[in-house]
Amino acid sequence: MAQLYSEFKKFHEAIKLKRYDENATLIEKRDKILTALREGLSKHFESLEEKKLTFDFFNQGSYAMNTGIRPLEEGEYDIDVGIRFHVSIDGVYEDPTKLKALVRDVLQDHEGVPEVRRSCVTVDYPKDEYHVDLAIYASSESNFGQNYLARGFLGSSSNNKSWEPSDAEYFIELIGNR
Repeated sequence: MAQLYSEFKKFHEAIKLKRYDENATLIEKRDKILTALREGLSKHFESLEEKKLTFDFFNQGSYAMNTGIRPLEEGEYDIDVGIRFHVSIDGVYEDPTKLKALVRDVLQDHEGVPEVRRSCVTVDYPKDEYHVDLAIYASSESNFGQNYLARGFLGSSSNNKSWEPSDAEYFIELIGNR
């Protein structure tokens, strides 16, 4: 049994992402996207003479739980980032894809390629074999303290778009404490 454990440890070391090697590039891409998103939103809402949207972020997925691995074959590394906008799911952003489209639009001039997917906006860096998944959340006092994840593709019918209750940060904490 001890030999099996040592073999597993070697295997795990070979496939896991190193916190300071591969992840450094992912963190750099994440930070550039967040800066571009803040600047893009400021310009967008300034041009409309409206109050800009504010957001905060948190890491989620395999990066947050320190379980990222190298792809077996050629493939991309990724980092999952929760973007929590301080908006209500009623009114202007009742349609969750409206917020996702806004994120995509303000990131169009960024070095990566943004694409709206069902559960996130992906910013792809194909030549670097990296991508950043931005999960879009709504969080506001008017949402009664609940975070909601934006689901749906652009152009989907209303029954294929929704704000899904989510507490990704609590999930990460729960798993981390086990």
